[in-house]
Amino acid sequence: MAYLTEHEFGLAELKQHGIGPVLLREEIDYLRECHMGEEVTVTFAMAGLSPDGNALQDGPRHLEAERQAGRPHRGAGRLARRQGPPAHPPPDALREAFEKAPRVGPFETLPPAGQR
Repeated sequence: MAYLTEHEFGLAELKQHGIGPVLLREEIDYLRECHMGEEVTVTFAMAGLSPDGNALQDGPRHLEAERQAGRPHRGAGRLARRQGPPAHPPPDALREAFEKAPRVGPFETLPPAGQR
């Protein structure tokens, strides 16, 4: 969410458009305990995106605090509407944020929402 907020499309903007992120899969190998109040930075890079911008796959990331805390593997997600049809193009600003995101290879073009 920090990446989207930095690109002026945080939770408030998602709510305003009646959409929200849905995490379909995420796997993390924790290397050590993170304590309450400890600042943890999670890297973010796209490994795949559908042409309609509704489905995305993030690439391998790292959780970093004072020293590496974990190794997340690829995750998958999509955008969902609170009402109406489930698949629709996201707002242009959100789609642009996804297209500008750092990428890791091999980058995959995912099937449009509803065709997975």
